[in-house]
Amino acid sequence: MGSRLRVMKCLAGGTSASLLAFAACVSYVHATAGFAEWEVYTPGGNLISHTDIWKAEHGTCLRSHAQPDAGDTTIFVSFLTRWRYYPGHVVGDYDDGHFIFDEITREVRRYSSAAEFQRGIESASLRQPISRWLASRDGWQEAWLPFFVWRPCRDASLPSALSPAECEAALDPQELGLYKQTTWGRLCAEWDSRGRLKDEMQFLEEFCQEIRNAPE
Repeated sequence: MGSRLRVMKCLAGGTSASLLAFAACVSYVHATAGFAEWEVYTPGGNLISHTDIWKAEHGTCLRSHAQPDAGDTTIFVSFLTRWRYYPGHVVGDYDDGHFIFDEITREVRRYSSAAEFQRGIESASLRQPISRWLASRDGWQEAWLPFFVWRPCRDASLPSALSPAECEAALDPQELGLYKQTTWGRLCAEWDSRGRLKDEMQFLEEFCQEIRNAPE
């Protein structure tokens, strides 16, 4: 299970609304998984993972949604360096070339040169991309969005690792619309505080409401 999901499950199962409870959840996750790890959904429901269980053998990888302990995870592309979403497809670069991944058929087409890759995109009639080019920093930012990006960028009293310009870019409506199609639209749809998260934890509900209202 990814670090972000551990935080969400810890918070959802908690009974306290204090910042101490939030800190305890974050500390638990940091001790068991680490904030350097991240995992995000693609628009088609697959995963791009940068987690300890896969990094040694596959680096940042594009994989199926199955949990690792289920024993039926499929690694589609290993050692991604960047990626971009098109309707029904993920395209990108990896350590040995370029790829086009069909999220419906799960077919991966690989290309050794940039020219072949571009011709592959054109011949596949992929239409307009639905994202800019993304890399590991973007994956980390998306995975930890409500905790380390959205909240500190919204509240000037909280420390933030992002500059004002970076905050503005990260919270642009188009970016939030992408997160709605990928990771946070899915997680917020599953989110149910059951009245347990109040006061300081209210930001998660506010965050999910903003994601729901984002354009697609």
